Amino acid sequence: MKRVTLVQANPGDIQAIQLHNESFCLQPGAYICSTPGLKLGVRWAGFASGIAREGFVKLQVSGTGTLWYGAYGGLLEKEVDGEYIVDTSHLVAYPPNMKLKLQMAGGIFSSLLGGEGMVTRVEGTGTIIIQTRSISGLRDFLNPKISK
Repeated sequence: MKRVTLVQANPGDIQAIQLHNESFCLQPGAYICSTPGLKLGVRWAGFASGIAREGFVKLQVSGTGTLWYGAYGGLLEKEVDGEYIVDTSHLVAYPPNMKLKLQMAGGIFSSLLGGEGMVTRVEGTGTIIIQTRSISGLRDFLNPKISK
């Protein structure tokens, strides 16, 4: 019996998805491995994504085969038909037909002074994958405690 153990850098869930001559986009760091029938490429994410520290490009996996990916914390699937708003650091994966628009979480004053930050408005129809935790959230929680 052969056995393969998959691990990732962050503590959290790992999920497998079967692609059948289709594509799937992943946030940086979510890709773990895939079968030979899948091809890896990059997709322009836009200037807004880069400014929000999500990266200027996204990984796009295409073809037929099995893809394994993971994230920090739990992975949740959300069916979107229209629009859905996600904290920018929580969106893990989505089909390439979905449109992503970066925007402020609240008004200009609450976003800049209140620390609400940025969110991603996901538009279209399909299943997105979100993570229950974010590394940036952990960092923001720990930094004040460490610097004392």
